[in-house]
Amino acid sequence: MTAPLVTNIGDSLQLVLGTVFLVAAVGKLRAPSRSVAAVRGYQLAPSMLSGPLTGALVVVEALVGFSLLSGWSLEAGVPAAGGLLLILASAVGINLRRGRAVPCGCFGSVTERISLRTLARLGLLMLSAIGLAGIRLVWSPSPLNVTSILTGGTSGLERLVAAASLAAFLAVVAMWILLVPEIRALLLHRSLQQAVRRP
Repeated sequence: MTAPLVTNIGDSLQLVLGTVFLVAAVGKLRAPSRSVAAVRGYQLAPSMLSGPLTGALVVVEALVGFSLLSGWSLEAGVPAAGGLLLILASAVGINLRRGRAVPCGCFGSVTERISLRTLARLGLLMLSAIGLAGIRLVWSPSPLNVTSILTGGTSGLERLVAAASLAAFLAVVAMWILLVPEIRALLLHRSLQQAVRRP
């Protein structure tokens, strides 16, 4: 891969992950009691620790999101993102294995219940974190950060626009991947309807 392409992919993964973590933290802050109830629902820690665990989760998500979006302390932010995603995936996996479809608590929502799709979404985010870590370790491109954007003039702005464009594309592709079961069911349903209508 060429250096500009690798840099653009790394920038895009950085923006996607940073946005996800920041939105997750803000969502939990907007509905603190529901977020505490969601953490309690996983039943992986004593009930009395649900409040402090939720608070810690919000702080870590906000710090990771800020690190990734600003470029500040990426050497800590990227591994923290991967580690947090692994912890969340483990919590979801344990509850699914127990046969418990508890409220996800993702982005502060209590209407969405955990499912294999939740696990797949966390898996895609973990792959993004691993990809970003690999790009940073192997190719060592200069990270996308606020300083480089503000002091880079037109080239800094072009880099941000290119990264945001690819990030949006990657987000759409990820959403389509997560909707494959519904798309398949819809196509099968249409095929069956057409087969029934044939004389």
